[in-house]
Amino acid sequence: MKYLKASIYISSTIALCPVASFAQDWNAANQALVVDIETSVSTEQLRFLLNNKDVTSRFKQTQTGQFSYQGNGFPVPSGINTLIVYEVNLGQWLEIHNQKIKVLTRSGFKTANWTVNGSVALDAQLDADYKGDAFKPEQDRFYVGNMQLSVGSQHTRKDLSIHSQANIVGASKQENALRFSERGEQADKIDLSDYLVSVEKGKASFRVGHTGFGSNPLLVDNLSNRGVHLGYQFNSIFDIAFTQQNGSAIVGWNNFFGQRSSQHRIAASTLGVEVFPNKPGKLRVEMSYVDGQVQAIDDFAVGQVSDVEKNQGWGLRIISQLWEDRVRFDGVFASSRFTNPKDNALLLEDEFQLVSVEQTTDQAYQVNLDLDLITQNEQGTRLFTVSLNLGQDKIDALYRVIAAGPSADQKIERLGLRGDLASGQWQYGFTETENNIDHLPTILTSNTKSHSLNYNVDLANAFQSETFEVNNYLPSLNVNLQKVHQMAINMPDTEFSDFNGDSHLPDQVTKILELSANWSFNTYAVGYNLSYSNQDNRQIGRQQADFSLINHSISQSLQMFESLTLNLDLGRARNFDHENNTAFYNNNAALVMSYGFSSDWRINLGSSLNKDYDNFGLSTSNALTLNMGVDHQWSFNLYGRDVPGQWYLRYAKQRNKSEENIFAFNTFTQDWNITSGISLTF
Repeated sequence: MKYLKASIYISSTIALCPVASFAQDWNAANQALVVDIETSVSTEQLRFLLNNKDVTSRFKQTQTGQFSYQGNGFPVPSGINTLIVYEVNLGQWLEIHNQKIKVLTRSGFKTANWTVNGSVALDAQLDADYKGDAFKPEQDRFYVGNMQLSVGSQHTRKDLSIHSQANIVGASKQENALRFSERGEQADKIDLSDYLVSVEKGKASFRVGHTGFGSNPLLVDNLSNRGVHLGYQFNSIFDIAFTQQNGSAIVGWNNFFGQRSSQHRIAASTLGVEVFPNKPGKLRVEMSYVDGQVQAIDDFAVGQVSDVEKNQGWGLRIISQLWEDRVRFDGVFASSRFTNPKDNALLLEDEFQLVSVEQTTDQAYQVNLDLDLITQNEQGTRLFTVSLNLGQDKIDALYRVIAAGPSADQKIERLGLRGDLASGQWQYGFTETENNIDHLPTILTSNTKSHSLNYNVDLANAFQSETFEVNNYLPSLNVNLQKVHQMAINMPDTEFSDFNGDSHLPDQVTKILELSANWSFNTYAVGYNLSYSNQDNRQIGRQQADFSLINHSISQSLQMFESLTLNLDLGRARNFDHENNTAFYNNNAALVMSYGFSSDWRINLGSSLNKDYDNFGLSTSNALTLNMGVDHQWSFNLYGRDVPGQWYLRYAKQRNKSEENIFAFNTFTQDWNITSGISLTF
């Protein structure tokens, strides 16, 4: 075999360039590709493959041992390409060179990718009928169309990266428009749901759109209204971030940057300190500040702000991981100054004497400590492991913030244990919650203690044979126990409250047992679930108002053959009212069949029965549902892209009949409808 030597480089002219400039660096899109080969092999014996495509015809020999790529409208694609040169001798291909070609886009980016995804759907009700007391809509026949479009991009160049994402939704009916509840008939049928543009250059970052900010759960916690975000990493120790966002969640094209109103805006900043930069996460300190005001206007996500709110606050968070991450600490503190400024929308006539809201400054803290006391060994054979969690929260009675959602006026203490036991996992938790932490005499102080214990294990895998065969007759088990005691620990002053003696003081104990067992065979699976709860009312005067509930359910699935599946669910529940010596029963059953008579056609049938009654025959209720449908899925190629689609036709019927024998109040409803729809995803 003859000796060959090849070098490849990019040049703006035919003149030779250093090989290293091509092999390691990114090159401009308008530079020419040149291959330098030292060989006595005939040029007819060389083959050039660019990204596994034969481009030999585009290489021309410019001088002895030198070849130039002649694009002629087919330039080397931007990004990282692979060029392989072969010598072909007597039908045998011998690779003589393999080289990566890094080419920038015409705008100078290493990568420039755009993605467009979306879906369109048309759903219609072809016919319907309503009888008895069933609600009848204005139209029996109608159609609705919906559209979703997602556009994203990614651009990188040296230390600059730009990412963007936007989601647009559309509806054919005005009442289904994204902002119909806000703008009514003026709402756009095609609207912007959310968007985000992220720019990072070196140590600096900038984001605009629906960006999340904040990791202090008591002050500013993942604030994700529309706005701007700035960040800078000074070094391995210090970093800082700032955001300014709209005062409430918004959608649509209006107020595109979230900066329209200075009276409805939230600003926040965070300074982070990595105390041990060589061991990130060992000890990190974050200091946060928030300043904002929100108006009493409709909120897209929440509903409505009841009054103008103004808030300034600062917070501190300390996060630490020690002893090979076996000790983890997370401590949070926040102080908030909150007030309700004058709201002209709430000014009433002079005869109403409004009381001004006083500004308050309140504090809150949250502490969590996790300890891995007994860990798993390297072989994974230790039968028992345990981790401990301790925590405490305390939030002042009047503590409020506008950039997070902690519940005020409570003290919470937590104890948790978890780990492995044999082949299963166990978990124990204890929580004690108390309100009215200022012990005001006119307010009820309640205390809630909750215990929970859970264990789950897959017995089939736990008792494998020596040949690692699984015994499918052994189930996977899950057992859950819970006890909750809610009680009053004070008696509010009857002179200044609505409480009247011990009979108004709550005292209740609830006990819950849940058990599930599941078996799985080749074509058959069955599961049994049992739940039992007992509500023991200890309130004076209501000691007999107790309830006991027990529920049994069985679910079965049978794969009769590859294309036919049957599912059967059976259930029975009994709720006993001890005070009235009345037992309420519920029996239910559901059967579902799915048959795929080809790879893209499927028939679905389903029916359910539900019956409620009591031991005295005071009332009865019966419900029946029936569903039938056929689905067809397909896919076609559009400009080199697969576009999957789905079509369906369904029939649904509901029938409900109830009889109340004390006041002879009987109802009957029955309705059915036929619906169809088509959707495309791209």
